[in-house]
Amino acid sequence: MNRNEEYMQMLGQLDTLKAPENTVKRSVRRYKINKYLVRPLAGIAVVFAAFTVLVNVSMKVAFAASRVPVLRDLASAVTFSRSLKDAVSNGYAQLVDIKQSDENVSVSVEYLIVDQKTVTVFYRAKSDKYEELLVSPLFSTTDGKAFSSTVTGSSNAVSGDGRQLYFASLELLGEGDMPSTVLMKLSFYAPEADITQMPKSVSDLEFELSFDPEFTSRGKHIELGQSVRLGDQTVIIKSVDIYPSYMTVATESTPENSAWLRSLDLYVLSDKGERFDVPEGVSVRSYSSNTGYEISNYRLDSPYFYNAKDLKLFISSAGWLEKGKEHIEVDLAGRSANGLPEGVTLADVSRTDVNGKDAWLVTLRVPEARKSDYSGGVAEPCEGGYYTVFWQMWRSDHNGKEAPAGYCYIDCLIEDCPYDTVKLPVNISYTWQAETQLEITIDLRSAD
Repeated sequence: MNRNEEYMQMLGQLDTLKAPENTVKRSVRRYKINKYLVRPLAGIAVVFAAFTVLVNVSMKVAFAASRVPVLRDLASAVTFSRSLKDAVSNGYAQLVDIKQSDENVSVSVEYLIVDQKTVTVFYRAKSDKYEELLVSPLFSTTDGKAFSSTVTGSSNAVSGDGRQLYFASLELLGEGDMPSTVLMKLSFYAPEADITQMPKSVSDLEFELSFDPEFTSRGKHIELGQSVRLGDQTVIIKSVDIYPSYMTVATESTPENSAWLRSLDLYVLSDKGERFDVPEGVSVRSYSSNTGYEISNYRLDSPYFYNAKDLKLFISSAGWLEKGKEHIEVDLAGRSANGLPEGVTLADVSRTDVNGKDAWLVTLRVPEARKSDYSGGVAEPCEGGYYTVFWQMWRSDHNGKEAPAGYCYIDCLIEDCPYDTVKLPVNISYTWQAETQLEITIDLRSAD
């Protein structure tokens, strides 16, 4: 049986991955790792949110996808993405066989899923010297120029028998279509016992990936240019792009708006009734154009393989951040806060200890529906340097007291800060809710 026959046989062996439990300690460790390994992007005027993290999918998905049993292979490796799962089920994958190794790591690149804008590479990694390795992917052109785009992937590679299937993905943002060949470098790191220390680099392996033009030509573009009113603000639904890997809805917010558009609650229905949603853990890509328009690209599951003739886009709510109110100002010494978003209250401010170092813990009570707005870690500038802000996992009680119905608590860990007053980043000030869902028709027969 050859590899193509093997691959088709495994399509029916889909399985659901179980995500491991994540502790706050592991979350802090992951943030520290990302802090040292993340690479800054270039080529976009102003970035309003931190998209270039090593894992732009949810943490539980990254951990689960890195432990796929070999017999389930690619079919199970893509369960974190409905679109990629549909692609595999339709035989849409390119088989490759490229191996690289050094004295520390052996890597075998085996599959990839590529279209006009995205490539997701699946590989196995093994080390006989290290019990745990971290991996940071980097994609570049054949002349060595790094793409100023979003790179995601499995961020931790646990050593073993080499069966684990990991992934690295490149999504092009405003850089044209996918070239016929790209270079992928995988940098492996050994984590230090002290999580505050930069992991030690142990290996750099580079792979030249050539794509079948049958795959890189796939994609549909539909111009819409439809203006909609969301409360007191105006949004233009600019266009829709449909690829095998995902679908994007591009929006523009006019400079006259008094708030930044931070989120849209939207989904798409096909003419056959299939529903396509924003995948869990996927962020909106937002940036400012030179004309002053704020551009946001919302990613949804792709209807590419469903043979729909038209689609309907539904919008039920929008999250807005008032201009000039992009931060919560917290007086740590006075235990008070100004600029809190709608429905958010300050529950507590306390001193804590992180690996023997003093830190602050700010606890907010937030609406349950908005808990996902507080996540990840950022660095805020201060005189003489930066202090780090890390939103920890939400919980239902604080100091033994249950949150009121519809609310939860979230802690914000603040490190390396010598000041009594800090600014915490705010994502959403208030939410607009539609009385009836807005509906927009997308005629796929007009696709480019």
